[in-house]
Amino acid sequence: MKVRHALVNEFAGFERKLRAIARQDENAQRLMTTPSVGVLVALTFVAAVDAPERFRSSRAVGPHFGLTQRLENLIQVQQ
Repeated sequence: MKVRHALVNEFAGFERKLRAIARQDENAQRLMTTPSVGVLVALTFVAAVDAPERFRSSRAVGPHFGLTQRLENLIQVQQ
């Protein structure tokens, strides 16, 4: 029981730190306005994208991470 209590406290501390980091990041704040996107998802996405300008458009982000199919793949499936 003591171990569980210690772990719960440790995780609560991590969560507080993550929330503090997210409060300082404009992109994370914007992402968290999306339903079901919390602190961890927002910060992970911001860290993974890193420099948004490397993508030609916002539509290029999903396929880059395997979240959506590229247009070429969709055309092959339809044939």
